[in-house]
Amino acid sequence: MNTSKINLFGNTRTIFTVFIYNLLIFNIQGQPSSWSAALSESTTAARDPWSVTNNVAGITLSKQWILGATIENRYQVKGLNYGTLFLSAPLKNGNIGITLHHIGFSSYLASTTALFYTRKFNPGISAGIKLHYQNEGIVHEHMDHDVYASIGMIIDLSGNLSAGIHILKPSQYLGKKNMETDPPHIRIGMDYFLTKNLHLMTALLRERFNQTILAGGLEYIFRERFFLRFGVSSGQRFLSMGSGVKWAGIRLDISASYHQILGFSPVCSILYAFAK
Repeated sequence: MNTSKINLFGNTRTIFTVFIYNLLIFNIQGQPSSWSAALSESTTAARDPWSVTNNVAGITLSKQWILGATIENRYQVKGLNYGTLFLSAPLKNGNIGITLHHIGFSSYLASTTALFYTRKFNPGISAGIKLHYQNEGIVHEHMDHDVYASIGMIIDLSGNLSAGIHILKPSQYLGKKNMETDPPHIRIGMDYFLTKNLHLMTALLRERFNQTILAGGLEYIFRERFFLRFGVSSGQRFLSMGSGVKWAGIRLDISASYHQILGFSPVCSILYAFAK
């Protein structure tokens, strides 16, 4: 009898853990950098090294080796620490690289390794593809493995206006399998430089549970070295802000987003661009 109760409690705890983490965690492959989090993930059409965490086409024009790292403590909850590493190498007409995402503690583990390739097709069109391998589940009980792709494109419509699209798991469109439980994630965005120092971004995000979110971000650049960022979203993480500083090939970004129910999530990112 006691053994039965203990097993029942163990099963209940497992079910509860799975439910909570599926509810609270955005898919690990979409874990944003501090740059993207500060702008409420409205960066689908923006060009930045940290685009590797969403629309990888945004890093296409980079001509340097770049190494980056991010740490996020989501909702300031112990055990909800996200980590990201990436390395990008320039090619003649694009970039190639790898990203690593990880979240985990004694009961739950999720990690994603992805290889990416981007290419510039003409001065105004960039595209990229990522191949992901994901490992996720309850430690010592059940682990799921998945392989999938994501694709993205950015088109420069004028000297200061760009449009972008990013699709995660595009193969889901080829059949009805998992379309309801795990639909493709789609992001469509616009990027506009109001002035040389004032940068406006908007994006429409359709992601988990078929939820559609409208997001917007504003970035102010001071002397090409200091950055102030603000973002708003129609989702539950509706307000975000952050700042950044760049010197000698190093860029440090910090940000925080606010969830209406669960509170603040601080994020810190750092990257280093090697000399050409």
